[in-house]
Order: sequence, then C-alpha cells, then structure tokens
Amino acid sequence: MSRSPAQLGRKDWYGPDPEEPSALQRRLTAAASATRLARRRFVDRARRNPPGFPATTPYPKVFVVGCGRSGTTWVQECLTGSDAIVSTQESHAYEYIYEPLHISGNTHAAWSHILNRYEMGRRLQRWTGLYWWITRDQLLEIASTALSMRNRPPEAVAQDSIRATFDYWYLAQASKGRVLLEKTPGHVMYGAQILDAFPEARIVEVVRDGRDVCVSLEKIAQTMQWPPTRREAQIELWKRAIESGEELHRHPLAPGRVIRVYYEDMLADPRRELTRLFAALDVSTTASEIERISATNNIAIQNPKANGQRRKGVAGDWRNEFTADDIALFETLAGDVARRIGYDDVGRVREASGPR
Repeated sequence: MSRSPAQLGRKDWYGPDPEEPSALQRRLTAAASATRLARRRFVDRARRNPPGFPATTPYPKVFVVGCGRSGTTWVQECLTGSDAIVSTQESHAYEYIYEPLHISGNTHAAWSHILNRYEMGRRLQRWTGLYWWITRDQLLEIASTALSMRNRPPEAVAQDSIRATFDYWYLAQASKGRVLLEKTPGHVMYGAQILDAFPEARIVEVVRDGRDVCVSLEKIAQTMQWPPTRREAQIELWKRAIESGEELHRHPLAPGRVIRVYYEDMLADPRRELTRLFAALDVSTTASEIERISATNNIAIQNPKANGQRRKGVAGDWRNEFTADDIALFETLAGDVARRIGYDDVGRVREASGPR
C-alpha cells in the first residue's frame, strides 16, 4: 500500500487558524452543510451522462518533491522565474485523491471524503489543497466521470482524476507558460505513480542535510501545526522521505526523468545548479535569465520575516542548535542514510556518489 504524507507524521493543515474556536466551529458547520449539498449534486450527476474529463494533449510537467523544509519552495520559485513554467500552491493530489480511492475503491464514500476535504480547505482558506487547482464544479465533474468508470481499477481512476485536476488548471494558464510545475513535498512518496501516469513528466527531488531539516522543523513548529516537534519524529520524517527518494531513483523509468538537487549546492552556486536544472527539464534559458533568477531568489539576502515559511536559510545551522544527544540520536537513526546520499559528520560532501 502506498504511504501518504499523513503517514509521514504530517497533517494536512499548514498553519494555525487565526480565528477563535467558536468562529472556526461555525465555519466548519457551514462547510459540512455545503458538503452534504454538493454530495447530493454529484450523486445526481453520476446517474446522468457524465461530462467526461477535459480533453488535452500531453504537455510537459515537473513535480518538485522532497522532505518538507528541504527547500522545495525555493526551488519552485527559482524554476518559475522562467516564463516557460507556471505553477501554484501545493495540490496534495495524491494524498487527497489517490489515497481514498486506493483504500476504499472508486465509491461514493471515497468521493464524499474527497469533497469534504476540498470544502474544508476552501472555506478555511488553507495554504494548500485541491481548491487552488480546480473549482468545486470541476471537482464534481471529475467525481461524476470517475464514478461512471466502474470497470476500471480504482488506482487507474485516481490517476485519471489527478490528471484531470492538473488539466483544468493548465488549460486556464496555457497562455502563460508551456510547462506545468506542481510542488508538493510529500509526493516523493508517490514517485512511482507519477512516473507511470505521466510519461511526459520529470521529477525534481530536493535534498537537504537532515540535521538542518530537523532544526527548521523545530523552528517552524512554533507557528505551524503540521511539523513534528520531537527530535526523533523529525529525524524519522526526513529519513523516510530520503529513502522514498532513493527508491524513486531505482525505478526503471527514473533515468533521465528524476533529477536530484542538493540544497547546499544551490546555496553554494545557484547559477550552476539552475543551469543544470533547466537543461535537465528541457527549458531553454539564457545566461542573463539565469543571473536574474538567481539574484531575485537569493535566499541569503531575503528577509526571513517576510515569509512565515522561511528562516535564515543557511547550511550547517544544526551545529548551533543540536545538542550532543541530538547528534548521537541522528547518527543512530539516520547516520547511514545521510552518508549514503552525500553527508558526513560535518555536512555536505561535494563529490558524493549517487544520482543527480
């Protein structure tokens, strides 16, 4: 069974709700009511002729994945500095669509669950989720079409539904760029499904020193609810994401389609790494464009307080934050994994072995 981001210890909520509990409860009640109404609508639609998925020809796709707090947002912002690439917020499409159908089948119950999560995210204005990609009516059309595909395996229906989600958004943005970029860190768990479903897609795996990831998780947990707070859980989260990435690189379809980028290498020489990334993604850029993108997204000079997701962005800050016990625990739980992908007791090993 595929593992979801939730099974990594992550919640789907990426920040504390600013409202009082009573106000939040009223919004949840309203969302539940709207969900019941919408559920009746898509059941009725499914009984009629389903509208079908949007018709498109395959177009280039890039999926940016990796452990949370590894720099996936930074890489996304750098890549979308090219006019050829369009993107929006994290979809969590595999967690929201693939998992319910994989577990419960292509049933009304599974789609009701999907719709309920969509409504909750939309009404609470969460920073991530399907509502950034499709309208409720579009989701209802996807559900109606999916429910008519009774003889198709649920996982295949889920893949078709995820493709339709991306297609709806891309069709509305097509004049702005030719490559769609989707960034959901937890999709590293679904790399095999992405490679199988989207032959036109490439995956960019962002890797960062696990000790710095732990520190970043610890700090961001002061203002957000999703990050684990125990050091052991933080280490395990990073380790599972890295192991999923290693498994992804071993996939038969991975050569030429899965690119690993190290956070520390991006910091040390962003122009070199961006040139390499754009070339691997078949996106034409000029030296002046690389220079502009690099300067615009220079994480070293950005104000850490300007974005609640960002801190200092330096490499090796764990040396100032880790206790002796933390260092020993990381070595016990993930030391072998860290060395395997190019980190030693000090930090990033520049000539590390392994895929790039």
